[in-house]
Amino acid sequence: MKKNNLFSTFLLIAGFLLSYFIDKIFYSITPNWATWFPENYFIRYLCILFLRLVPIAGVSFILLQKNVLKGLGLTANFSKAFFFAFLFTLPLFVGFAFFAKFDPEVKLSRIFTHCISPGFYEELLIRSFLIGLLFRYFKWGFIPASLLGALFFGSWHLYQGHDLMSSFFAFLVTAMGSVWFAWLYFEWRFNAWINISLHALMNFSWMLFSIDGGATGNALSNIFRGITIALSIVVTVKIISLKRGFIINRKTLWINQTET
Repeated sequence: MKKNNLFSTFLLIAGFLLSYFIDKIFYSITPNWATWFPENYFIRYLCILFLRLVPIAGVSFILLQKNVLKGLGLTANFSKAFFFAFLFTLPLFVGFAFFAKFDPEVKLSRIFTHCISPGFYEELLIRSFLIGLLFRYFKWGFIPASLLGALFFGSWHLYQGHDLMSSFFAFLVTAMGSVWFAWLYFEWRFNAWINISLHALMNFSWMLFSIDGGATGNALSNIFRGITIALSIVVTVKIISLKRGFIINRKTLWINQTET
């Protein structure tokens, strides 16, 4: 792929926007969309998920050709990433077990649709595809690339607020979370599985213990979330970045001047 190619950049953004707005196309523009799919909710969900992944796969194939999986961070070490993601989220599960109410109605289908699938799709679309490719192949710096992703990721969660103020906080919390996820993805040498696992496990902890407040959470849940974030940063710095060098540094903040 030709780096810094204007048409390729346009193609990347267009593919991202198409995938990003597929839900809105179905739910807003086409009111009878549900009749196109089987009645079973789970199968219908899989069909829409597949449609959302098509633009990512198509554009990635055009831009990366034989290096699609590697370029999206999907060939990296899964077991190591999952182990550390589980370690990072232990404060959430342990803290919620003591101070929150367990939800016995959690079903496998709901775990897939609310934890595994969002973790995979959102991390692949926002961090691996949009931010990751802009940084690695188009030489955007970490700050502009991650802020662009944060803008979309935050707006994705506006619905979790019930009024203007709560919607703003939902946007702010998830936008900041997007920057944190982007930093993890880069410092873990573009290992998409650390983000996917961490995102899915965090969603699962929220679901398993019925946490109030949506994406913003409540005061107690945010304490444990803060511990999880702090733990992930400390461990990443000590185990990954200090040993192999920081991906995010003065040469990559505004323009990526390195070979990644």
